[in-house]
Amino acid sequence: MLAYFTATNDSDGNPRRAWVMLDDGRPVACWPESYHGHHAVPGSLRDQAYQATAWPITVTAATYARLCRLESPAYWVADREQMVALVAVARRVWGLA
Repeated sequence: MLAYFTATNDSDGNPRRAWVMLDDGRPVACWPESYHGHHAVPGSLRDQAYQATAWPITVTAATYARLCRLESPAYWVADREQMVALVAVARRVWGLA
């Protein structure tokens, strides 16, 4: 499941928003929105990103910072084992297994 988390803007006015993949309620991956909007997430998750923005979850700036420390699966491509594990989690979460 993809969820959309928001926090107050930073001291420079930059937005703090991110999409987080949840597995049984636990965050497993994060895509900070920055100024990329929905394009921050991989194309295969974009429909879920659009849906998730309808129900944003407000968190503190500290929680947002912790979420952003999660690696984006976009960086996992070089590690086939991790990518296979991510796909397995995603299939289970989305009921495709």
